[in-house]
Amino acid sequence: MEKEAKTSEHYFTVLLIEDNPNDAELIQDFLAQSDVGFKVEWMSGLSVGLERLSQRDIDVVLLDLSLPDSVGLETFGQVARKARGVPILVLTGFDDERLAIQALHKGAQDYLVKDKIDQHMLTHALRYAIERKRIEAALRTSEARYRAIIEDQTELICRFLPDGTLTFVNHAYCRFFNETSEELIGQPIFSAALRHGWEPPRVSISSASPVATTELTMINPSEEVRWYRWTSRGIFNEQGYLSEIQSVGQDISDRKQAEKQQLELAIERETVQALRTFVENASHDLNTPLTIMKSGSYLSCKLAEQLLKQTIALGTSMTPAVVANTAIEAISQTAMKLYQQAVAQDKAASRLQKIVTDLLKISELDRNTALDLQLHDLYSIATTLVELVSPLAADKHISLELERDLDLPFVSVDEDKMEQALQNLLENAIFYTSEGGAIRVRVYRQDQTVAVAIIDNGIGIASEDLPHIFEHFYRVDKARTSPGGGSGLGLSMTQKIVAAHEGRIDVQSEMGKGSTFTIFLPAK
Repeated sequence: MEKEAKTSEHYFTVLLIEDNPNDAELIQDFLAQSDVGFKVEWMSGLSVGLERLSQRDIDVVLLDLSLPDSVGLETFGQVARKARGVPILVLTGFDDERLAIQALHKGAQDYLVKDKIDQHMLTHALRYAIERKRIEAALRTSEARYRAIIEDQTELICRFLPDGTLTFVNHAYCRFFNETSEELIGQPIFSAALRHGWEPPRVSISSASPVATTELTMINPSEEVRWYRWTSRGIFNEQGYLSEIQSVGQDISDRKQAEKQQLELAIERETVQALRTFVENASHDLNTPLTIMKSGSYLSCKLAEQLLKQTIALGTSMTPAVVANTAIEAISQTAMKLYQQAVAQDKAASRLQKIVTDLLKISELDRNTALDLQLHDLYSIATTLVELVSPLAADKHISLELERDLDLPFVSVDEDKMEQALQNLLENAIFYTSEGGAIRVRVYRQDQTVAVAIIDNGIGIASEDLPHIFEHFYRVDKARTSPGGGSGLGLSMTQKIVAAHEGRIDVQSEMGKGSTFTIFLPAK
């Protein structure tokens, strides 16, 4: 099977010997996206791969050491004998990196861990393998040509004697350390490196282990910390003694950053899942005692009311002087205190119960993102919600007006969830609007969206708090942490619901003048 990259006047032929079709397809897709011209020929076994190699027009080989018809170093040996100078990159898994390193000692150009490969890394490795093989050939024919090619590489390349004395550095190496080749050559690599705040790779090279790799951080002249992977290869003379070591430093900062982000994402997912499980369990466990608390406060209220009625009835049959000299007045005061405490307890239990309910709703939104989408008139949904909260507004003598544009298009929404989102915004507007204030709900069309705006003339939100208002439990001042306030989860829940509908929510606010929350949903 062949898959070519973007059209190019010149391309490199890549022989991919890999038995896993999923891995093969992924590698071919990566190379097809590359700006470098690659033509990939995939062979699923060693025998067909060797047969293809005999045609002598392969530029580089990507080799899996575990194939149906051959496993281990013998696989590499057969390919190397057939390739005759074609660079070979070994593909390996997490569990066989040691085998891949042994293949490097046998002459493989490099190895790639399958689960860590990305398009940039693969393209770079192939280009580097081809160039390095070309460089090695040039070294055997012309030292001058070798140096010219080396100087053009973006990798940091240096050569040094077994005692550490630098004998060659390329331009990229000099640029990184901001020193000239004259300043560096002849100096111990360790002292040159230590001047720039990093420790060079300490490698152990022998005829039995001619290649060593290490990864470390380095600080460039701009004080930027970069990750480099150093591959050091021994150069041996005719007597088999180590004469020089060549080290190539490849910038792998992007890969390291990607690995870090993947790890952080995995940890975040585990944390969110653990928190979600805790919230669900704690919320369910709290429901029963909260129900008991509310039942107790209800019974206490009824008992206090009954006691008050009885004391009032007794008091009406006595003169004021007699009432004052009896226990009736004390009983009446005690009953009133009991009633007030019961009401306060009921309010506290109700608020805590709302927090528990909202936590469960948010947990359900995180766990179940499926929506029951139907075409609806957003104005009709807004009308229902205005009617629902109008008693709350009436209690504070707040005027509640509803406006609309004509010929509004429908929106595709989950009606229950969208009602919950609008209810949260309307209840917030009522709570944070002073008595006698005004709230206006406007439904209108804007470009390709239908918008619903809740506009109040309440206390407003400070500019420094606006970026945080959609966070769980975020409160901005004492006025917003009063016992009568909400759960602190309503805006977070609303934002999740709107995002699930591929919409957005905007907020504009000014202290002392009010706030405007606007939901924008795609028009249908």
